[in-house]
Amino acid sequence: MSNIRDGVLVVEIGDTWTELPTEPEGTDERIAQIIAEFHLDESAARRLDYSLRMVIAVAANLPAGARRNYALVPDPGSGSVQALLSLRVSRITPDAYDNYLAAARALESDDTLEVIRRSVDEVVLPAGRGVLSRDFTLERVTEGVPNPALERTFLALFPTDADSAVEFTLLTQNLALFADAGEYLLALAANENPSTSEERAHV
Repeated sequence: MSNIRDGVLVVEIGDTWTELPTEPEGTDERIAQIIAEFHLDESAARRLDYSLRMVIAVAANLPAGARRNYALVPDPGSGSVQALLSLRVSRITPDAYDNYLAAARALESDDTLEVIRRSVDEVVLPAGRGVLSRDFTLERVTEGVPNPALERTFLALFPTDADSAVEFTLLTQNLALFADAGEYLLALAANENPSTSEERAHV
């Protein structure tokens, strides 16, 4: 059964995903609100403040568009953010699907980033067809300590007979967080409210 309602894709985001501000001027207020909702001690609050600001900065560097961003905070007392989820809605042209598929297949390593185990698959969901791509990235650095590997998963969903597409972006440095990040995004896009291994551990 399709989760398109009145031309809009309906997706349920679980409670452990915390919505982030998309405009810089709302950042301080929203972070303070998130921390207050969790009732954290001072040390955990400082760590979570830092983690949220880091993931907001990552989200700000994603391609521009109409976005909603979420941080996964399954254990607020740890002060850590486990993943970033971003949803972007874009108007499309008749050749948008083929163009997106070609671009996804053409993506490869460059001088600054090594792309590992990249895969690109065409998928079909109740709402329409899509392109699912997955990889791991490592920064190429000549000095200092590089950042940990990043797991990246993208799902571009092109709802049937719609004039817009929805791109799901899922980023995490916790490589044990998802048994299969691709399957997680597919279930999310189908409005099945999936859970991560981290979320299940805290049930």
